[in-house]
Amino acid sequence: MAQRLTGMVHLSPQNMILEEAIGPVLKEDRREARELRIADFDDVIYKLFIAPEAENELSLQMSVPCAEALKAHGGQALLDTAFSGLEVPAEEGFDVAIRVDATALPQDPDELLAKMTGLKTLFQGAPLQAQFEKLRGSGDLMSAAAADGEIVSLDYRKGETMYICNGAGRVTVVFRVDFAEPTDKALARVFLQEFADAPRRVNNSPPCSFGPDAPGELASLNLPAGEDIAGYVSFTVFPDHVKTDDKLLKAVRQLVGFRGYLMYHIKASKTYLHMRMRSKVASWLQVLNRATMDDETKEKKTSSGKTFTRK
Repeated sequence: MAQRLTGMVHLSPQNMILEEAIGPVLKEDRREARELRIADFDDVIYKLFIAPEAENELSLQMSVPCAEALKAHGGQALLDTAFSGLEVPAEEGFDVAIRVDATALPQDPDELLAKMTGLKTLFQGAPLQAQFEKLRGSGDLMSAAAADGEIVSLDYRKGETMYICNGAGRVTVVFRVDFAEPTDKALARVFLQEFADAPRRVNNSPPCSFGPDAPGELASLNLPAGEDIAGYVSFTVFPDHVKTDDKLLKAVRQLVGFRGYLMYHIKASKTYLHMRMRSKVASWLQVLNRATMDDETKEKKTSSGKTFTRK
């Protein structure tokens, strides 16, 4: 019997389609020519290419919004470290390119596979990782250079922005969240309000706030108020939340995947509501189908015995 899932589903930082395609090449020596284009969350596009004349060479390219801003705030340095010697110039329309010779792997196959399938999370999370490492290294009070109020702005989706705000002893991550469909906006507000209320019930979780207007950390940007969007949700991260490597990596992954996580559960909620509505309509149709009409030709009499005729 299938196990029933309870609670919220957490999406993997790895792309499962990429893992199925790349894994056999790196780990099982199963190589064949192929070309795949794969869409991921946050308008990210992958291109995986293995040429027929060189089946041992695997090329992975990625197109991602605001790539230049990501590279400027730690993304390029992280790519240089994670894929040393494997970076190549990207084709037109792509921003990051990795080429691997499967017959001469420079790293452990499992480690390299995890990095390649998690390239989106790795690259988009670079600015967060850089700020969290500053926060962790500062102890309880960030240095003057780190706590200068700098705001990193990343347009990670069309019409949506992530802001990373430095502060004394904290880093605040703010998402400007919006959806094209009015129904999605309404459901998003319900979900995001639950996130804001969750810290009251979950111990040691990062403080979270949600509202229709930008929070005080973004006051210097003079963002317009009263926009017709889902709202702004912010998470405040303290040194205790990133004091170990595992905690830091977990914080980065969850924040990078937050928008996809939100969209996934909104779509799942709409699917569930549609299923319930279809089920209810089906039950009503059964009632109607079982109903019988009164026989109009049958003679009817009153209580006194007289024949009743409808005119």
